[in-house]
Amino acid sequence: MSERSRAVLLTVVALILVGSLLALVLSHQRFESGSTTTTGVTTQSLTSPGYTWLRGADLPTPRAETAAVLVGNEAYVIGGFDANGMASAKVEVYNTTSDTWRTASPLPVALHHAGAALVNGRIFVVGGYLEGWIPTSAVWVYDPKSGMWSPATSMPTKRAALAVQAINGRIFAIGGAGEAGILSTNEIYDPLSEKWTDGAQMPTPRQHLASAVVQGKLYAIGGRVSGVATNLNVNEEYDHSTDSWSARAPMPTNRSGIAAAVEGDRIFVLGGETPFGTLNTNEEYNPLGDTWTKAPPMPASKHAISAVSADGRVYVFGGGLSVGVSVTPETVILVSKNRW
Repeated sequence: MSERSRAVLLTVVALILVGSLLALVLSHQRFESGSTTTTGVTTQSLTSPGYTWLRGADLPTPRAETAAVLVGNEAYVIGGFDANGMASAKVEVYNTTSDTWRTASPLPVALHHAGAALVNGRIFVVGGYLEGWIPTSAVWVYDPKSGMWSPATSMPTKRAALAVQAINGRIFAIGGAGEAGILSTNEIYDPLSEKWTDGAQMPTPRQHLASAVVQGKLYAIGGRVSGVATNLNVNEEYDHSTDSWSARAPMPTNRSGIAAAVEGDRIFVLGGETPFGTLNTNEEYNPLGDTWTKAPPMPASKHAISAVSADGRVYVFGGGLSVGVSVTPETVILVSKNRW
């Protein structure tokens, strides 16, 4: 072999070795930090220290952009859209004890991107998009005992992709997208008086955000202004007793199309989408310390999910595996081994 051929061969071998080492490093980094994907398929371990992800019974009707509310040991998964992007009136109920599903009375009208909250044993479904992506101000009330739906006083503002939470018997409807664009609106409903009043506006207008309540304070997290290129990491706290907002520690990742669930005094922010695809990464916020930590990644990347928590577990329903209109029937469950 000539000196020139030997030099070329050694160069090729060196490049192969460097490439293999680089691939190994990148693979390790992806395992440590989670990953994004446009297909929802990941090779992420299902177990992290202190936590395990389990697969629950599939959602009978694959849907994304549902609302979810826990009543006792049952999670009501409401509305959303199907694989064709058509609005759904489906209401399917997951039993967290038996890992089984049943069907409940459908919504009076098909909706997706609605918010929902539980007050005095009744489920309030607020806003959302009607078929044709038309924002609505309608409020529907479901009584789990009778299985009946009834209308309540409509919101002053038509909107969807909003945050809805209940505190002390009142319902707070915050942000979203409406006829006037992206909103910072904060409207408060009292089911006893059946009236809406205005609260202090959220400092950062946004849609597709997550929200949660810890110790009587509401946290509005992430979201976006328009498309996923405008994702936010904003974290703002609302104190209903003073009708005031405060900036809190921002989420480490800009993300939208997310869900949140509370366990103990901690908020888990789950999944979402970015300009690069959907996310399986999750982040955990401690409002008392105003700190963020990584949470174990989901088995698959997804956005447009809904979530509830019960008995030390976080249940994540449906969603989409790819950016835009896509659906999955998956139910995945985050179980803490030793914290709660």
